[in-house]
Amino acid sequence: MTRVLGFTVVILLWWTASGAEASCSGSGLSWSCTAGTTPTQINTALSSATDGATITFDAGSYTWGGGTAISPSLTKGVTLICVSVGACSVSYSGGFPGVWRPGCCTGGSSTKLYRISGFNFIAPSGGSYWFAWDDSAETTLSNLRIDHNTWTLDTDDVVIITSTATVLYLYGVFDHNTVTGVFTNTIPFQYTTAEDTTSPVLNRMGTSKNFFVEDNVITSTTGGMAGCMDAFGTATGWVWRFNTVTNCRLTTHGVTHNYGPSNLEYYGNDLIYNASASFPDGYRAIHHQGSGMAGFWGNHFTTASPISGDAIAILHYFSFQPSGAPRCDGTNPVDGNRLPTTTYRGYPCKHQPGRDLDRVLYPVFAFLNANTVTGAKVNLSLNAGGVTTLDYTTTHVVADRDFYNAVSASAQTSPSSPFNGTTGIGYGTLANRPLTCTTTSETADAGHGGVMYWATDQGNWNASTSNPRGVQQNGANGVLYMCTATNTWSVYYTPYTYPHPLQAGSTNSGGSGGSGSTPVAPSNLRILSSN
Repeated sequence: MTRVLGFTVVILLWWTASGAEASCSGSGLSWSCTAGTTPTQINTALSSATDGATITFDAGSYTWGGGTAISPSLTKGVTLICVSVGACSVSYSGGFPGVWRPGCCTGGSSTKLYRISGFNFIAPSGGSYWFAWDDSAETTLSNLRIDHNTWTLDTDDVVIITSTATVLYLYGVFDHNTVTGVFTNTIPFQYTTAEDTTSPVLNRMGTSKNFFVEDNVITSTTGGMAGCMDAFGTATGWVWRFNTVTNCRLTTHGVTHNYGPSNLEYYGNDLIYNASASFPDGYRAIHHQGSGMAGFWGNHFTTASPISGDAIAILHYFSFQPSGAPRCDGTNPVDGNRLPTTTYRGYPCKHQPGRDLDRVLYPVFAFLNANTVTGAKVNLSLNAGGVTTLDYTTTHVVADRDFYNAVSASAQTSPSSPFNGTTGIGYGTLANRPLTCTTTSETADAGHGGVMYWATDQGNWNASTSNPRGVQQNGANGVLYMCTATNTWSVYYTPYTYPHPLQAGSTNSGGSGGSGSTPVAPSNLRILSSN
């Protein structure tokens, strides 16, 4: 009898150690899962959990993906959190439907909080997807938070990939994560969507209606520079801020790809290109292939060789008709087609750089971008199409009309120097803003274009107690003004609240996260007031 009992104990110990009894248990708002718990078991817990529940995972190893995604419904938010940051090691594999897919798969809108935090994700083989979305129904997820995780990626692995056939609005934040991998062939962040032809969200700069990538460390371990991210489709709004990015680019496709993203904001990022990078000079470190609203400011470039003149570059595909794409030339009724055609060649083009989807002028801006080696400013450059004939790039995308660069790396020493209010962008205290200014917009765009000034001592959007990656080197916050009429300054752009509100009220590990309430947007890009 003693021998039988001893044998039974051994079997039970083996059964537990092998993870055969991995499961989730709990009720209401509080659940826990043991090491080895599968996506199927987690989904079972999700179906029983109360809206807003927290599921805490024990330290140990997990295997997720492989054709089954963890998919909370649109009607119930949830937080998945490791008991201690980094103690839950998750090996994941497979393409669509990925690993983490809240709101799958009927379409609709949700303001519930979906959070996943504290995990160590490892993709041991190429072609593994983490967040992968390919539904045909339009979906909006308003409160998605992915934080304090680590990803180790192999070739062709991705963290976020969305389908070009799907209208997907993602609002929320990807923060305090570390992503390391081989970014030679596949881009790890791909927010690419369909064109929203029914009810597109307009004028999203400076608002919560974007997906924020902030306070992360993203590193390519090879010299390949396929890019850290890509974005296109009018449902897309990206804000990358205060990240440290090594040996990969911030790349974006434009109007030939579902008319490009609605909004791009890249600011406060440290962009580093060492000697092993394919382009150690930072060539096209920020590259936007042309659409919509965009702002690139406060980024710091560190390069192993003298920095490229095209470290920040935009182009406009419809100016030169690549690969048979439609041309903006004065014959397409979707364009503005101002007269005379021989001057404008279709301008303003549909959703071209510096225009919203209604073709309203919102100029692209670049300022406070700095070369950390020399201290010199880094300008936004305009890339023509590279063809020898019928290239209307310089007609469609014009400096001091469709885009503006800083005039100097130095702050204002007086209201007239180094920026005097006639061209470009200046920065400094509000007291040193020029008393006179020039609007450079054409009559048809009155009130929507002109020189700009970043007032470093204005605004209260930055609630951080630290100095995030040096972007506030010249002031605590900052507000961008535009000369909307002769000698008239108006607020043009205020960055969205930092840190992102979803970071508030949540712990980094072992607790529930966030209130789940929809963040309130501050002043967006529309002209609000004169000053």
